[in-house]
Amino acid sequence: VTYSQSMMLEETELERNFDEIFEQIVQLDMATAAFFRKRFVEVMGHMIYYVLDGVHDKDVMQDILTQAEHFFTYALEYADLDKLLSFLDTIHSNVIAACDDPEIRSMSNEVRAALMRRITMVMSNNKLEQAQKNADTIQSLKTLIHESLGFTYGNDLSYRLMISNLQWTGVKNACVYIYDKPIVHFEHETFKVPEALRMKSVLQDGELIDVPYANQLTPISRMFSNSYMPKKTQKMVVLPLFFR
Repeated sequence: VTYSQSMMLEETELERNFDEIFEQIVQLDMATAAFFRKRFVEVMGHMIYYVLDGVHDKDVMQDILTQAEHFFTYALEYADLDKLLSFLDTIHSNVIAACDDPEIRSMSNEVRAALMRRITMVMSNNKLEQAQKNADTIQSLKTLIHESLGFTYGNDLSYRLMISNLQWTGVKNACVYIYDKPIVHFEHETFKVPEALRMKSVLQDGELIDVPYANQLTPISRMFSNSYMPKKTQKMVVLPLFFR
């Protein structure tokens, strides 16, 4: 992509670049895309005009960078980073090529460096926020298991409470299986499927059924084909009862 000095400020050119860089936003919905496109054109237009105007005002520069930071805080996760960085490099290169004024060239270098610092900071903050969201998700899963599913007593009564609570979600038929012996499994390890599971509790047509201990051990191949479950499509949900 090449730009003349006049093209750098053309709204249609900035809009075209937005659609290429933020293709994910464009695919969301028209209203969201229109909002972000307008902000992108405003922020980048102000930034390019500031550099080409040649009036070095620190307060104006900080205001523009703050606007850019605010925009990227919300939009960066939808950006194609390679295209974004290529766009910024192209704008900077064309400013340098189009202008002989050393002050404008210096200002372009300064603005580009400052903008890259802001983008890097936003990326770092986004990663921290995502890590926190992941931690919150794990905590929510713990809460679901220990409170909503009622895994409290650590014995067969807990499994009975767990499956009875499924009725609140409209589930009428279900089995709760556990491993016969505790399994320790680490991340990136190949999981070894056990030969059999223990059927701890059954919900059949909305009625709780106790399974005698001697009848609980079930071959893995018969998880979905037993006398308790109806002969139709089954769904399996896997949840950890304990976290470390």
